[in-house]
Parts: sequence; C-alpha cells; structure tokens
Amino acid sequence: SLCSQFVKVATDGGTFGPAVLMTASVEILTSVVLGALTAQVLRLVLSIRATPRDSLDDEDSSDSDDKEKADEMIHIPSQASVANIEARERQHAYVAALRGIFVLATLAASFLIADKASIWSNEMFEMEPLLTCTVAACLCGHDAGRRAALMESLGMWARIVLLPFFTLAGASLQLPGLAKVFPAAVTLVMLRMLANFLGTSIGGRMSRRFFPQQRITDRMVNLLWTCLLAQAGVTMGLVIAVQSIRSFHKWSGEFAILILGVVMLNQMLGPVFCRVGIKAILEDEAKHDLREDTNRTENENSDAAASTTASARSQVPLTQKQTK
Repeated sequence: SLCSQFVKVATDGGTFGPAVLMTASVEILTSVVLGALTAQVLRLVLSIRATPRDSLDDEDSSDSDDKEKADEMIHIPSQASVANIEARERQHAYVAALRGIFVLATLAASFLIADKASIWSNEMFEMEPLLTCTVAACLCGHDAGRRAALMESLGMWARIVLLPFFTLAGASLQLPGLAKVFPAAVTLVMLRMLANFLGTSIGGRMSRRFFPQQRITDRMVNLLWTCLLAQAGVTMGLVIAVQSIRSFHKWSGEFAILILGVVMLNQMLGPVFCRVGIKAILEDEAKHDLREDTNRTENENSDAAASTTASARSQVPLTQKQTK
C-alpha cells in the first residue's frame, strides 16, 4: 500500500506528505480488520466437522479387530462393517468438499469487498485485497484445531483453482518481451537469493542465541535460504493488481513481464534448491541426534561406573572391620 501510494505520487504528481501516509495507514488497518473478520467466518465454517480421519482409522482398526474375533469364532466375514466404513469415508469426503466450497466462497467475497471498496466509495477509499486474504489465512491457518481441516478442504479444490490460474498467467507472458528483460530478471533473482541468505543467517544466529532449546545447528542456518526461493501466487497477484491501476498503464506491461520472468526463474530453481537443502538439513539433524544419544549413553555409563566404584570403596572399610 505504501509503495503503491509512492508510485502514484511519482506518476501522477503531488507530494508524499502526512496525508498520503495517513491514507495508506487507514487502508492497511481496514484491510487487516476485514481479514480478521474473514478469519472468524472461516473458523465458523471449519467448525462444521466431518468424522476426523484419525478417528476413522481408529474405528477401522477396531472394526477389523472385532471382525477378526468374529471370524475366529464364527468364520463368517462381516460385510456390514465394510459398508459402514465406506459410508463414513464418503460422508467425510462430501463434508470436506462442501467445507472447501464455503472457504473459497468466503475468501472470494472478502477479496471482492476489498477490491470494490474504491468503486463503492468513488475512489475516496481503497483497501488491499491480497493483504485481507493473507491476514485471514494466517489467523485461520495457525489455529491448531482447524489447520488440518483447512488443508484438507483446500487440497480437494487446489487442482481446480491453481491450474487455470497458472495457465492464464503463463499465457499472458510475452516471450519476446521476456528476452529483453531477462538480464534484469536474473539480477533480481540473484539479489533475492542474497537477501534470503543474509536474512536467514542473521535470524538463525539470533534464534540460536536466544532460543538454544530449539537445537538449531550451523548447517541449518546456512542452508535455510535454499528453502525460500520458490514463489508464485502472491507475487503474481501483485502483478495483476499493478496492471489494474489506470495510472500505471504506461509501464505496468513491462513491469509485469519482468516480474513474471523472475517468478519463472524462481519456480525453476526453487524446488531443486529446496530439495537439496531439506535433504542436507535432515541429514544434519540425524547426525546431531545421534551425537546427543551417544553423549547421553556415555554419560550414563560413566555415572554408573562412578556409582559402582563409590559403592565398592564404601564396602572396603566394612570388610576390613569384619576381618579384624
């Protein structure tokens, strides 16, 4: 919001004074409030629970145990229990799909309200749709009691939503224009890599100092940046938002090609770097746990040897007294 206000002033003219800062602050605040309200609606939607998958598995195991006992006693397989399990799984899938529709409809309504706020107010007031949805997703996604249901519900519709989104984004990419801005895209990708490395290095070392119980190793700190390269959705949403502003039409096309080129490079490099980084971090964690187990075993053995030696020494004077 602040950047868009600054670019508007630089493009249309004017001064970047307290009024502009106040307008941007109000836009951010109202977007956050709308996102918080949306998160509460999502929490209500996700409270409509199907039978949890874990309980289904538990019931399946209990039913299978009962079935085995019945088979041992009667030697007749129970078809009713299998039908009940399949019916519960179908009900679980239906409720999860319906819940996903409600979640998407709620987010779409919130996005539409934030997007149309400027039109409804005769461009006197604007909101940030992406910020609204981001706040709603953060508040609802970090609810431990609803996170699994949210991931399951969205996962059922992810392929239907993401495929057209990335297809349209790829179709809008002008390859001749991309060739012109390719050096700039590579430069931005390298600068982003450097920024990620510096940020994760500083943050990781601060976390090691203030939170030693987290068992953060040097290898984790040095490789964390490799897991943060991939980007797509929010960045492409920002590109679309920039293209929708009338005063930016003179340069928004070239800007969109540049940013989509950056996203394309990050999407090609990100998964590869992420796989290598996660594999190395997991190997380091395994070695770290093995070292801790070895040290713990050695300490226990040394303590046991010390206690045995101490008890043996305490028994020596008693033996001498008995001998006398």
